[in-house]
Amino acid sequence: MSVAALAALAGYNAIRAKRAIASLTCGRMMAIDGLRLHFIEAGTGMPLLLLHGNGSMAEDFKSSGVFDEAAKTYRVLAFDRPGFGRSSRSRTRRWSACDQADLIHAAAGRLGIKKYLVLGHSWGAWIALELARRHSSSVAGIVLVSGYYYPPPRLDLALAALPALPVIGTGFRHTLLPLLVRLAWPWAMEKIFRPAMIASDFAASAKDAASRPSQLRAVCSESASMLAAALSKKASYKDISVPTGILAGSGDRLFDAERDARRLHAEVGGSLLEVIPGAGHMVHQSAPQAVVGMVHTISARHALSQSNRRQRGKLRADEFKPGPAPQMSRRATSDAACTRSSFKRAFQMSDQRPANMHSVLHQNIEALVEHRRQQEEHQSVQVRIAGAISRFAGSMTFVYLHLAILVAWILANLGAIPAIPAWDPTFVILAMVASVEAIFLSTFVLINQNRMAEHSERRAELDLQISLLNEHETTRLIEMVAALAARLNVSTPADKELRQLAENVDPRKVMTQIQQASEDQQKA
Repeated sequence: MSVAALAALAGYNAIRAKRAIASLTCGRMMAIDGLRLHFIEAGTGMPLLLLHGNGSMAEDFKSSGVFDEAAKTYRVLAFDRPGFGRSSRSRTRRWSACDQADLIHAAAGRLGIKKYLVLGHSWGAWIALELARRHSSSVAGIVLVSGYYYPPPRLDLALAALPALPVIGTGFRHTLLPLLVRLAWPWAMEKIFRPAMIASDFAASAKDAASRPSQLRAVCSESASMLAAALSKKASYKDISVPTGILAGSGDRLFDAERDARRLHAEVGGSLLEVIPGAGHMVHQSAPQAVVGMVHTISARHALSQSNRRQRGKLRADEFKPGPAPQMSRRATSDAACTRSSFKRAFQMSDQRPANMHSVLHQNIEALVEHRRQQEEHQSVQVRIAGAISRFAGSMTFVYLHLAILVAWILANLGAIPAIPAWDPTFVILAMVASVEAIFLSTFVLINQNRMAEHSERRAELDLQISLLNEHETTRLIEMVAALAARLNVSTPADKELRQLAENVDPRKVMTQIQQASEDQQKA
């Protein structure tokens, strides 16, 4: 009975998947690198390649309005990445960000495109970065929206990657997982859109397409790739040399997109950063004009760099032209000198930054963030896993997940779900699983607490060193003031205290007195 019910559910999911794929925009199909790559195209001008995020498709850019707005100026090509939308995905390749970057570049070359802009959202932003790194001569500029540039290890990524496993995962993807995705769809929309308004068109059109078994396999595979990247050594983006625009929502609830965007902005020289207030992860849906505006800015930067390059080439060619050099009048020579002097003063003034309190505070914050980032990069894989599990165990997602599993377990073993036979009627297995899980969770929490205690001790030692340094500097200032007062023959009522204040404080004596006072208080 249960097998027949699962088979019927798989058939129902297959019918819904066919209807969902038929409702999507049908563009052009290209056979390349062993798969069918689907894309939609419109407009003329500089080519602009659109790359969607994990779980989405090219239709995402159509519903947001980015596609149609950009097509007024550019030749826009929105790709269904491997396994998403109408594109296929071979099982023999992992399709990492590097693999997909090479695929998109090859597809652009097949279409006769030699120079192009790239707009990537979420996981698509990672592919855009790989395009800029691996094919920089062809990339005119990149626009990164809500990118996942420095992924931390997260337990939810490991859970999301499990359905990608063969046999069991395949059966789960074709039967129960599509149903669970559709049931959790309102919560997922809240997660990726809030605090902005949820785009009703996207939420309605993408629901069935995103819950197709074939697309779920791609989602799970890319979740596994994200987890692998999180556990590996963090990538550096200092070698990105193309014009780069970065956008992030200030209220992204999927991860701290603003923090990652600011970190990437500091790492990629000459990049532009715009944080959209009140936007979540789907910035291109909530603020499409800001996204297109950044595309225009990056395109203008590329055009300006090309113009400057041609101008420099023309000047170099003029230097080698034969013939007498043109003579300049005294006034012309003087005007040119004044112009050069004006430009020099202007650049000198632009380089001078006032060393006010705000700039010093900003430098201190950047130093602390950089120090924390270096500490995270040097953490071992075991420490990262323990931290990720501890963070997940302390979240409401953990509570909701366990509540759903507990209710399903109890209902199934009470016979309330006829399609599923009871496997734990006495709930002994449930109690054993809960006990084992509690032991492991408390161990992970203790590991995380020990690491936090080490950080606290280091901060306390740093505070002590700073206090001793401040005391030493204050003592020297007092000595200088006392010497000046003596030289000027100036006396004040505080002269009697200066000698005592000018003495250096021995921290060992202070610690001894504190310990003695504590012991006396305990005896009393």
